[in-house]
Amino acid sequence: MAVAQGIGAEAPDEGPPDAVVRKPERSTCEAGRITTALFLIVLVLANIVVIRAVLRRRSRLVGQRGLGTGADVGRLRNDVPRVRIQSLVVVGPSRARLRFDPVSDSPLGDATVGDAPEEGPAAAGSEVEYLIEIDERASGFRILHDWLEHRSVLGIVMPSGTPLIRLRGIDDLQPLTLRRLAEPA
Repeated sequence: MAVAQGIGAEAPDEGPPDAVVRKPERSTCEAGRITTALFLIVLVLANIVVIRAVLRRRSRLVGQRGLGTGADVGRLRNDVPRVRIQSLVVVGPSRARLRFDPVSDSPLGDATVGDAPEEGPAAAGSEVEYLIEIDERASGFRILHDWLEHRSVLGIVMPSGTPLIRLRGIDDLQPLTLRRLAEPA
């Protein structure tokens, strides 16, 4: 028997409305666990690949100079000029005049600041004086003063193209970087 359906007509009884058939879904908790597990597997595999590559090429990896204290010690012994601070005079606010004397037992012989192309403008075998930016209250000023009092031997490097003076104590390995200022005209 056909039932007419129209406005206000009831739908045929096919079961309770709550009995909707749904496809089984994974819970978000389960999906998160799977994602985390896959991520960890990929991370472990990437680490294994990197470690194996480093171990295979280990004999070809070479430490570069200038990285760390050990490299500085090697460089100080062999190929940087050595100086002592002759004088340190404050000439104004945040300014001081710093004078170096070359050390005669330098590994480069009589070479001093300025002989190597990276060292900056100075004559070989003579004292060198620079106007530097430093405050009397700065820790660097105290380090310079201690080096002056103890007549410490310092390794000095002045990279070309920069106003920097890099010092490192030979005995205590204390590093100090200073900024040179232009001499007033």
